[in-house]
Amino acid sequence: MLEEKENLAILVWSLWGGGAERIAGLLSIYLSAYYHVYLFLADTEYIIYDYEGEIVDVEPDGKTEYREENVAKAKEKYNIRYSISFLDDMNYINIRTKKDDYVIVSARCSLSYFDPPQDSYMYAMKRYFNDADAVVAVSEGVKYEMVQKFGVDAAKIVTIYNFIQQDIVQQAAQESTDVQEDGRKRIVSIGRFDRQKNQIRLLRQFAGLRTLRDDVKLILIGGGEEEASIREEINRLGIDGDVELIPYCKNPFPYLAKAYMYAMTSHYEGLPNAILEAMCLRIPVVAVDCVGGPRELLSGRSDYENPIRGVLTCPRGILVEDRESDDDGSTFFFRDAMNYMLEHPDYHSKVQADEHEYMQSYQNAHILEKWKHVLEDLKRTPQTPAAPLIDSDKTAVIYGAGKLGREALKLCRQNQVEVLSFLVSNLSGNPSEIEGVPVCEIDNSRVTPENVQVLLGLSKKFHDEAVRKLRNHGYSDIRFVQFKKENEEIV
Repeated sequence: MLEEKENLAILVWSLWGGGAERIAGLLSIYLSAYYHVYLFLADTEYIIYDYEGEIVDVEPDGKTEYREENVAKAKEKYNIRYSISFLDDMNYINIRTKKDDYVIVSARCSLSYFDPPQDSYMYAMKRYFNDADAVVAVSEGVKYEMVQKFGVDAAKIVTIYNFIQQDIVQQAAQESTDVQEDGRKRIVSIGRFDRQKNQIRLLRQFAGLRTLRDDVKLILIGGGEEEASIREEINRLGIDGDVELIPYCKNPFPYLAKAYMYAMTSHYEGLPNAILEAMCLRIPVVAVDCVGGPRELLSGRSDYENPIRGVLTCPRGILVEDRESDDDGSTFFFRDAMNYMLEHPDYHSKVQADEHEYMQSYQNAHILEKWKHVLEDLKRTPQTPAAPLIDSDKTAVIYGAGKLGREALKLCRQNQVEVLSFLVSNLSGNPSEIEGVPVCEIDNSRVTPENVQVLLGLSKKFHDEAVRKLRNHGYSDIRFVQFKKENEEIV
């Protein structure tokens, strides 16, 4: 008799946009052979990536403050046994809605180098991740950071690399492009035009390369908030005839397949899919040795406690020290690495051979087995108890005196928690008291921070600023409120 499939939820913001969303879709396809899969999405309007399972809209009214309660109700309605979450909010919502389900959170990117800092999510990781039953890190670099900087229990963390559909990448790469052949060697970089991907460094290093040789061309594929700055920098450097910007496209692989090398200058990563895709097409890689992925993929090393110095040639590409001086063009380590790849064709050929061998062993079936092993191990492991959202034995203050602050007050009273005051950054426009509870400016509050819990009674878009301010004032027990609606059903 066949064993009945158990119910499994995958929590992710959407099925469009980024690498994590695409991996969530692929995971739903692979796990659907073993589990009844439900995809809990906050955005169901656009679905681009392939998936398998039933879609559950956990934000049907578009109100983010009720998403957490909707997830809790959906877990109960669909009798979810395993809950796997991807990215920021969904990870800690998954943990905070834990009841009878095993909770697995997936960390996809280094957090320490976010600009601007994601204070609320970094605090949430420290506070909640050890309450998960298992944590999946996308690379050893991400695992290293979680243990060293956020105090996550190493015994809970399993490193599982991304799926990559090599046959689809290779087939898509055979399509034609509109880039004219001109005899120059192409250096390609793919990614959002933003501060994380740091294309400005690449432009300045490429400009330095052009002072050494004229047989190269840089192709940047992407789009985003930094596009205007990138175009201005190209003009300032006088390399507009040597750089081509191509808008983000669904199939960048024909451009990548014609590259002599792939270049990556990110400040931080998780496990860069673009590097895997370049290796799949046997395109040698030059990458900054940022935390999260490049070191492991190019060298096989994960000794992140030992940062490299200068330029390091590796079996599958070149790693470059992450130097701020390369950003402003006062040093040229990345330029020298690109030039080394161009000047040493024997090394270039050896890298291609090593990439091919590595990708032959990089199989989705092996990655799926690791996911299955995590789930099967949990069946034999006692569940980590769910932590209370509010400490009923500790007095509270509420940060925020608007509608959500009043909701937080209601929640405290339901749990018989005494509220000492509302805290606000500025009294202007706020009442002096709410239902008998005084409203105080945080700078003038007489509350002793060490003795209270703080409930965030304000919209998520203000959480980073609020957490930063509260911690600067000595508050260490900060709690994210689960706002509730009356008689609301999940459809």
